[in-house]
Amino acid sequence: MKRLTLPSFLLSSALFVACGPAPQPTQQPEPTTTEQSVTNIELVETALDAQLAATAAQVGADVHALEINEPVTGTVSPADAAPLAIELVSDSRMPWQYGATLTRAQVRAQIGTTLANDIERYINTGESYTAVVYGWSRETQPDYCSTGHFYTLVFNQARFVMTVEVNGGNEC
Repeated sequence: MKRLTLPSFLLSSALFVACGPAPQPTQQPEPTTTEQSVTNIELVETALDAQLAATAAQVGADVHALEINEPVTGTVSPADAAPLAIELVSDSRMPWQYGATLTRAQVRAQIGTTLANDIERYINTGESYTAVVYGWSRETQPDYCSTGHFYTLVFNQARFVMTVEVNGGNEC
């Protein structure tokens, strides 16, 4: 079981460098809220069920389920959860950059409805979720860039963060 706790003041966002095979999200302003940001978030990785693991493998995505252990109640924003999730389940040495806040429809369009349906079935609360995408791109050969997209979906009622990472490449 992997576990990571970081204070949210260590988290920062930057503009996303457009890249990769997925359609680019519509840039939206970060939501403003009167709620105070959570000071500590603790995420603990849990196993996926067989159906979700099979779908993720079929579409070439790395999917992780992370339980929100801290805070016990309240709202966790995807802007706070994403950098922790990247540190926990991805290669944090990659030049990850904040991309955009996404709607449910944008998430479904970018990761595919089959994978999105399996994630929603796995959570099984019927709740809406908030999401962000981070990305990276770097030239690995002349005129070719390797890319990565990291989607963080926060289900506050179920106390889960679901992550979807898709890596690939394109001409740059």
